[in-house]
Amino acid sequence: ELENLTFYLPIPVGAYTCTLKIKKGDEVLYENTTSTLKDIYRAHLVSVSPYKPGFSGGTGTAANPYLIAPAADLLALSGTADPDYLSAHYLQTCDIDLGGADFTPCGTASLPFSGVYEGSGHVVSNYKAQLTGDNAGLFGVLSGTVKDLTIRSADIYASDDNAGAIAGLMVGGSITACRVDATTSVVAGGRAAGSVVGRVNDGTLSRCAAHGNVKAYDCAGGIAGFLDVKAGKEVLAVNCVYDPVYEAGKLARATLETANTSAYMGGISGAAYVASGGHATIAHCYAYPLEMRSTQP
Repeated sequence: ELENLTFYLPIPVGAYTCTLKIKKGDEVLYENTTSTLKDIYRAHLVSVSPYKPGFSGGTGTAANPYLIAPAADLLALSGTADPDYLSAHYLQTCDIDLGGADFTPCGTASLPFSGVYEGSGHVVSNYKAQLTGDNAGLFGVLSGTVKDLTIRSADIYASDDNAGAIAGLMVGGSITACRVDATTSVVAGGRAAGSVVGRVNDGTLSRCAAHGNVKAYDCAGGIAGFLDVKAGKEVLAVNCVYDPVYEAGKLARATLETANTSAYMGGISGAAYVASGGHATIAHCYAYPLEMRSTQP
């Protein structure tokens, strides 16, 4: 990253603006124009906003999102604590195979991912998000938007609560038109594992499909592990489907499994709890016949 980018400007006295433009070929990666600079003298120090390279293009705005193309672009988000990255806009431009790499979830309880990640119908495959603690997923804690993204052959594990291929915990925002395929495994040692998202406090799940295997000590769901709606918040799950994969006429994948003696499981959500003043809706969703089992003796 090029922080605190500064220039000395050998220009005469007057009223000017200063424009900095960084290009990669014909593509503009960064452009910033200062406010009017009055009474500038030769070699006056002028500061402009930092430029943060590391992606295949873009500036992270809605009009010019960061472009995610090779695996290195996506891995730049692994475990990031940069608030600018966590609130930025992203556009994935091709399928990405992470080659079995460990991926630290993007977004935490104190710094959720509040930006927009547009998958554009592409795939993220072969990654591991394995945590000692809570909130395992491509996004650990999500308050922004993830849309039109497929997860394939991912290995998601939280030793405690909240595991999901897209997000471990949702505290707002939306997950739309995302898909989790049958080769993905999601496991929570504690409560709340779901193919798409582990636990939902607030937000919308729309047009999502999943076929993965889900395990939790308690609360295993085909789409969401636990709709845990907070006071005054609203959770909506609409037009979502969870269905198993059959091979040679037999159920091959897509199972829900718990270990608690009084565990909760469900094709769309493993369990739901709505605090006072909250609201939860599951509409136009369905789950095909699937295998649900408890390993508790």
